[in-house]
Amino acid sequence: YCRMLTFDAKQTIQEIYADQIRWVFLDYPLEQVHPLARGIHEAAYCAGEQGSHFEFIQTAFAEAPAESPDDVFRYAEALALGLDAFTECVNEGRYSGQIDASIALVEQMGFGATPAVIFARYDAGEYGERLTVLGAQPAEAFTQIIDQLLGD
Repeated sequence: YCRMLTFDAKQTIQEIYADQIRWVFLDYPLEQVHPLARGIHEAAYCAGEQGSHFEFIQTAFAEAPAESPDDVFRYAEALALGLDAFTECVNEGRYSGQIDASIALVEQMGFGATPAVIFARYDAGEYGERLTVLGAQPAEAFTQIIDQLLGD
């Protein structure tokens, strides 16, 4: 379901609302469903050190499901990342704490499944009305909510 959101809905939303919305991604790897998910999330941040966080996520989803922890190195190679720096980052678990914090935040918000999308209006430093969509939905479901929040 996350793959569908990443490839279908997110792309459409970005094209329509490019300068009107901000997309925030929180990590919530469901290891009981995808045992290698946490390692992929951590590796995505290592790819981000080289400017390729979202591209890494897209590559991982395109190749899903991962079959080995070493798949992250194949994804990095496909993105032409500097493998020495990437490997060092992955091996030291540099972003493990960040993943833990994201998981805690998602659980604090009351979510236990993915994908979960929260839409909120943000004006003058304040969050207004919030709407939540759980599960994979077609892009049209998201655009209706965004239009409602934007007042279009």
